[in-house]
Amino acid sequence: MAEIADDLARAVPLVRTSVLPPDAQPTAELRAYHPSPSERVRSAAQDALIGIGANPYNAGKLADILTNIVQISPLGVPLSAADYAHYRDTGDNANAAIAAVGAIPGAGKVASKAAKAGARTAGDVAAEASRLFDTSRLSEVPNVKQFDLPRYQPARGVPARTQELIENADVRAKMLDTIKRGQEMGGAKWYNAEPLREAFNAELGKGGDEAFRQYMDMVAATSPRSDVGTNVRNASYYYTLARQGQPIPAIGTPNPQPYGHMAQRLHQQNAGNVVGAGWNPLQNPKPASFVENLAGNQMPVTVDTHAFRLPAMLAEDPRFLETRYITGKGATPRNIQAELKGGQTSLADALETPAFWQSQPKENEYAALEQYYKSLGADLGMTPAQTQAAAWVGGGPVTGLASDSSKAFVDFVEDRAVKTAQARGITPAEALSQMIRGKAPLLSVGGAAAVPYLLSTQNEGGT
Repeated sequence: MAEIADDLARAVPLVRTSVLPPDAQPTAELRAYHPSPSERVRSAAQDALIGIGANPYNAGKLADILTNIVQISPLGVPLSAADYAHYRDTGDNANAAIAAVGAIPGAGKVASKAAKAGARTAGDVAAEASRLFDTSRLSEVPNVKQFDLPRYQPARGVPARTQELIENADVRAKMLDTIKRGQEMGGAKWYNAEPLREAFNAELGKGGDEAFRQYMDMVAATSPRSDVGTNVRNASYYYTLARQGQPIPAIGTPNPQPYGHMAQRLHQQNAGNVVGAGWNPLQNPKPASFVENLAGNQMPVTVDTHAFRLPAMLAEDPRFLETRYITGKGATPRNIQAELKGGQTSLADALETPAFWQSQPKENEYAALEQYYKSLGADLGMTPAQTQAAAWVGGGPVTGLASDSSKAFVDFVEDRAVKTAQARGITPAEALSQMIRGKAPLLSVGGAAAVPYLLSTQNEGGT
């Protein structure tokens, strides 16, 4: 935090110098501004921060703070007055009204809070800005193309259990309540990974978007049976291999620690498919949708284990119970549906054991369940991905969610970067940079100081 406060102090005079042209003529100049004066100042502030070596992932957030500190336009007049003239002359009455009362239209969340709470210390502001990612806009839909994926359409229609489930009015009401609860908990923000995309672009330039998607492909590849933190970590391992042009481990061979997993064989198979033909949305609708959602396309629905189980468990419909439940290696499979019919298991016991319920839809059910979530989202004014994510968070206590429901995806990435930095004696920004550039994957939250760097970092002095 001291470093960030110092960056702010050093950048203020640079910003003032770079954005105050001498002998400016306000009236003539203001009409020529596009974008607004405050946006011009933010841009100059961000350039100044990067120029003095500030963390590039914080530059946008810190630029908002500096805009409020500087409060002077490139024309030498108060920034709010310059904005008022600009918005008045361009016919933007709403923003003109905001500027007229002395506020800066469009100022960032951190800056707005700082302006309203004048008594806050520089340390308070620095604490807010110390994170790798600016998460203040996760409730927005990323500015990328939004489109549906092709789905298998069964010629004979969907199974009766699915049709009856999506037509059940009581279940629908419970689902809407659950989604609202998840939205209040911040669940709708979960998929927005734009701060991470920005980090990829800051590191790699033109190839940033392609690398960002490649990492998300590996997230999808390693998602089966993973909590989110483990998913983020293991995806970075396969991503690092792919970036370096190294082969994906053969199916069944051990991964180096800490990148092993109970579903490692499937992860290896998926990762191999990713670097080959990629995801086929007709054959693998869930991971293909997961990648799209994380990449910013919020139209497809990721019908994962929790999305599938939630309405079935709320309906208490035994047709969705497992018929082949295995408790461990070598154990005899259990038919939970048959046990319920025979009285060996009660419905109450089944509802307390989410693993007793089937974990994925059948091929002829996916499209119908996707449309179900879309219709729920339409009722609440949410995108399909926001709807599923909010249901995931709100329904976690029902479906046995293991991951921390208070965090968005980018929060889990930041956790891993912070812990990796602690283990390696570097900064979180450096840990993230190494991962993005394919030099070294992330470590687990628990840390592993003794774990060596992998791959190319063995030649870079890693411990």
